[in-house]
Amino acid sequence: MADLYNGQCRQGGHLFKLDATKLHDTPPEHCSICQAAGVDAFGEKDFGHAGNDHFIQARTYPDYGVMVPYHHCHRCGFVFSALFDRWQDKDFLENVYNDDYHLSDPPFLEERPSNNSRLVASLFESVFKQGEVLDYGGGNGLLSTLLRQRDIDAYSYDPHFGEVDVFPSGKTFDLVTAFEVIEHVPHLKQRALMEHLSSFLHADRMSMALLSTETIAAQAGIDWWYICPRNGHISIHSEDSLQFLAACFDLSLLPAGNSLYALCRPEWEDRLADSLARWRVKPAVSAASVAGD
Repeated sequence: MADLYNGQCRQGGHLFKLDATKLHDTPPEHCSICQAAGVDAFGEKDFGHAGNDHFIQARTYPDYGVMVPYHHCHRCGFVFSALFDRWQDKDFLENVYNDDYHLSDPPFLEERPSNNSRLVASLFESVFKQGEVLDYGGGNGLLSTLLRQRDIDAYSYDPHFGEVDVFPSGKTFDLVTAFEVIEHVPHLKQRALMEHLSSFLHADRMSMALLSTETIAAQAGIDWWYICPRNGHISIHSEDSLQFLAACFDLSLLPAGNSLYALCRPEWEDRLADSLARWRVKPAVSAASVAGD
């Protein structure tokens, strides 16, 4: 077990301490998704809570001694933390996506990319037949590598890793995947994320973005396992908040399976809905990403 003292956590031989001067403890005046005035306190969790705790039924990390407050929008149901509003990318890399991150989410390294490569391959067989894929938030590019091994033309992009697979500026794709991404994006950057995803969709022919995330039910509270700050889960959507965010960029949101949601331009909604309904009954869809990152 890791050592803990005075808000510092020693894990895997490394000492981590959150810099209190960079933490933001003022609740926002408006919801970043639907712009509703005022947000409610939802509860708080120690920074050390990880998604892996749910699967092993034990704590992966000890407490850091830093409580992370979450807020709730009464209009769209969005749950989020504003504590890290002052953090830059380097702060997330140092404190969340560091060498010990895989302890929070063991499937992140190999199991999830492998499962998702099968899922995407089955989607191409049923819906697209051929085309190009962009894996958005793809880390080191393992999923795109696995897809190319399946003869699918795939690229990876990650804001932290950069353009892992080089492609021309302005390029659009038949399918954009964002597996376990949106919950990691700070609330103030949620709209920018959706706008960026939409920019990779074709303007003149059918394409879609496929998101995977756990959406919060109305009766869930702060103890829900998917609210895990050590994983970087700081923006937890409801289905209503996802719908609202998509509509801001003239995108339709379609259910696509367990914890899966498809985004498309409205003119392709009916055609994609029919195709996805046929795809969802295939056994391969059960290979969806393992949650808990």
